[in-house]
Amino acid sequence: MKKKAILTIACLIVLLGAVAALRIASYAPVSGAAPPAEPDALGYPWRGAIHVHSSISDGAAGIDEIMAAAAEAGVDFLILSDHNPLGPQERPRPGWYGDVLLIVAEEITTDRGHLLALQIAPHRYRFGPTARQALADIDDEGGWALVAHPDHSRQAWAGGWGGTQGLEVVNLSSAWSRSTALSRVVTVASAVVNRDYAATRLLSGGWPTLSLWDSLSELSARPMIVSRPRVVVGAADAHGPLLGPLPSYAYTLGVLSTLVWIDEPADRVTRSAAEGVESKLLAALRGGHAAVETTALGDGRSFVFMARSPSAVAKPGELVGWEDGPWTLHVGFDSVADTEIVVLRDGRRVAQAAATSIDTEVDEPGTYRVEVYRGAATDEGESALPWIVSNPIYVWPAEARSAARLFRAPPLPVPPSARDLLASAAFEANDRGVAFNVVESRGTEVSWSFALSADSDPEAFAAMVWRADEAMDWSDEDGLIVEIQAGYAMRAGLELHTIAADGNPETWVYSVKAGADTQAVAIPWSRFRLPWFEDLSSDTAADTRHPSAADMRRVEGVFLLVTPLLLAQGSGAKLSLRALALY
Repeated sequence: MKKKAILTIACLIVLLGAVAALRIASYAPVSGAAPPAEPDALGYPWRGAIHVHSSISDGAAGIDEIMAAAAEAGVDFLILSDHNPLGPQERPRPGWYGDVLLIVAEEITTDRGHLLALQIAPHRYRFGPTARQALADIDDEGGWALVAHPDHSRQAWAGGWGGTQGLEVVNLSSAWSRSTALSRVVTVASAVVNRDYAATRLLSGGWPTLSLWDSLSELSARPMIVSRPRVVVGAADAHGPLLGPLPSYAYTLGVLSTLVWIDEPADRVTRSAAEGVESKLLAALRGGHAAVETTALGDGRSFVFMARSPSAVAKPGELVGWEDGPWTLHVGFDSVADTEIVVLRDGRRVAQAAATSIDTEVDEPGTYRVEVYRGAATDEGESALPWIVSNPIYVWPAEARSAARLFRAPPLPVPPSARDLLASAAFEANDRGVAFNVVESRGTEVSWSFALSADSDPEAFAAMVWRADEAMDWSDEDGLIVEIQAGYAMRAGLELHTIAADGNPETWVYSVKAGADTQAVAIPWSRFRLPWFEDLSSDTAADTRHPSAADMRRVEGVFLLVTPLLLAQGSGAKLSLRALALY
């Protein structure tokens, strides 16, 4: 009798497994949707894979293999964003790889999380390491920043939003980090049978960043809260196979995309015009002329979202005048599946329809965006996963539009110095594994020349050292005034060497910028931290302690140094230290 019961249970399990496997295998995304018939309404849709890593950092493949996978996944452009690459020799050639356009960006590790830096030129120095410094570096190099995986379970963004252009509203790596062990097992098992079904499983756990985005971009009625447009993208965060053959680049790049509209079609653009097309795509992306597409649910390139008034037409990302209305929102797309459209104002639903098109009157100002679901938006399971999430159209009054303009704040004036350190002690060179390192004093200026060899050990360094004959008490001072000029933009490590109360030496670090037109800056003791370094496979681990008054009672000296972790190997420079003072 027991054997019969066991056999019955086993047969039932096999039957349920077979039914589940059949359901998984039979799942398919919506196909055959055509691009819009009126391309001048939004432009032509380009499907992009954003946030991809290669073997330059912690990815599993080279550029040629990744671009072949991108073509297999059906994307039109790919934004490579390796971690902190240093030097032009490590940046791959942007441009066309077959029918896929490669755009080179960078993922920057900071003490408060990760940033994607776009439209930055090749540079020799590592940005940051603080979030504030990284954002300043990106701006200095003519680029702009998106916050990477802000909802990651271990690497979430903890910095402010000032200076950022937007964020990844969904990221495959974040979704994986938040999933349970059981969910991961089911996702991996499903991926063997059907990658699109597995992606819907992974992404249907909720998109917590949607509510964060709404709070950042809504038209706020709260005093002292300035509303600003925020761009969102969908991020593959592809690293290649991590468990056997899964997930392959083709798999990761093919299940989540960002649609960007420009005035040229992807299938007819001239392949020699890579630079011009790249500029158009990045300008459109920065302007929010984009939508996130869960490609595993279907082809969303027929999606159209616009606002019409008697005198104007606006597309996603645009900021238009409430007083220029009345405005009507139009949403439409082609689909053979049941779909539901949700229109939101400042994160709250204002219209909803089980249809493939909807027109909604705008009855009050706000930030309007659209979510499209395959199936009912209120159902559980895979149908609760958004198929398309548009960037908003901002229908704002004149006062809010004016307040939303971004200005870079000028630097604060440098306080008067209490003691000039340039004239009170001698400077010397200190190094390890560096062939050339020379320090020369020239009255009110100190010159420092160095060269890092092309094969420097990561622990090599060149330093310029200021020491006094005995430990100094700087506890009554607030910080240092520093001015360093160099022939090109770079960062050097500024170190304070102190003796702790227990007699042990301590080192406090800060990264200081040098360049052709660098101005003097005041650095309070609170900006210095104990040294920290992040292995790319670990979480960000910035030490938040800074020197106390007790620490500053026994200062041994100040180091200015460069290492292959701060400056690309093979780089050399001549710096001029024009100010070093206490304030």
